[in-house]
Amino acid sequence: MPLIYHDPRPLLKSMDEHPWLYDFRLDLVMALVYNLTLTLKKEAAIMSVQVNIYEAKTKFSKLINQAIAGEEIIIAKSGKPVAKLIPIETALKDRIPGSAKGKITITEDFDAPLPDDVLESFYQ
Repeated sequence: MPLIYHDPRPLLKSMDEHPWLYDFRLDLVMALVYNLTLTLKKEAAIMSVQVNIYEAKTKFSKLINQAIAGEEIIIAKSGKPVAKLIPIETALKDRIPGSAKGKITITEDFDAPLPDDVLESFYQ
């Protein structure tokens, strides 16, 4: 699955016209980072390795560590897949709105246009 980059700057610039949107700026940035993290985790989970039962028994600890790292291990008997070793998904903690209030400051030039050299580096 390809990563899709959504440029948040048009949304951030519209906040100058609507001051009540400033409260949602941090939520917007956090949502973008969270969605990118989930996308990268899904991309990493696609990797899989197939091993036979004997190899699985002799290298079980190593395979467990690979599963913890996000790999999918397929265990085969006579070359036919019979089991899958995958990491257990841990539940994400519920987000508490306002829990970072007063801990983060956003400067006035947060939504200022980026310098040309920085913008060019995105397209190289």
